[in-house]
Amino acid sequence: MKRRKLLQILKEIARQTGHALELQEGGNHTKARIGDRVQPIPRHREIPDMLAKAIIKELSR
Repeated sequence: MKRRKLLQILKEIARQTGHALELQEGGNHTKARIGDRVQPIPRHREIPDMLAKAIIKELSR
């Protein structure tokens, strides 16, 4: 999955839950925060589908 597409999905999840998607740039990863949940997102153009699904699942709880 493209990183850009993943971030769009996360923005939509944040909007639906009434939170904002906060991104914090780090060394090799970006920390995505929705509410009190935080997940690192690799800084690659392509993110493996299984990893993208796991990130979406964790942040949509």
